[in-house]
Amino acid sequence: MRSVWAALLAVCCLALCTAANAQTVSWSFDTVISGATPSGSAPWATLDLSTPGSDTVVGTLTNTSPAGSGQFITELLLNTVGAPGALVWPLPHDPQITGISSGEDAFTDAGRLFDVDVQFVTAGSGDRLLPGDSATFTLTRSGLDANVFNTLSGAQGTNTPLYAMVHVQGLPDGGSSKIAPSGKTDFNNVVPEPASLLLLGLGAGPLAALLRRRKA
Repeated sequence: MRSVWAALLAVCCLALCTAANAQTVSWSFDTVISGATPSGSAPWATLDLSTPGSDTVVGTLTNTSPAGSGQFITELLLNTVGAPGALVWPLPHDPQITGISSGEDAFTDAGRLFDVDVQFVTAGSGDRLLPGDSATFTLTRSGLDANVFNTLSGAQGTNTPLYAMVHVQGLPDGGSSKIAPSGKTDFNNVVPEPASLLLLGLGAGPLAALLRRRKA
């Protein structure tokens, strides 16, 4: 009997680890904070943050502006729960990205304080993050997962805190725009409750077999 419960515990622990590594955060950038409204309909960008393994987050930013509009993304600002710590940006990386910096409330933009600043190519056209393009980056740090970025910015004055913000340039009027997600558009912490873990991690067949063995 003790061995049966040990097997159950081991499978549950495996399921927990798998679920934790599957944490994701997704946003659709659909709310103009300042500047002109880009051409096309919202959202003008999407961001997916995933946790493929321990201490690692992979982000994919996609420019969803209309094809041929010429609107390109030049900056992505993010927040972290607590101090961002020593975020590492391992190579190789997409050529559209020119750098990533981090620091607690280190970046002031549109009256908000952000912790992470991802910079994209601005000059020329070959490596700009143009409509239909996606750029992927990896961040590492002890204890890092996608949930760390699911927090609001620091605010100055009466400005509403934001989860994230992108800069879009090349608008029809020649100007630029700062755009944020309207809220938690698809936040999913996929660590299930213990009862669900048994169903997800074990499946009906293996669980039934273990229970039959225990009765025997």
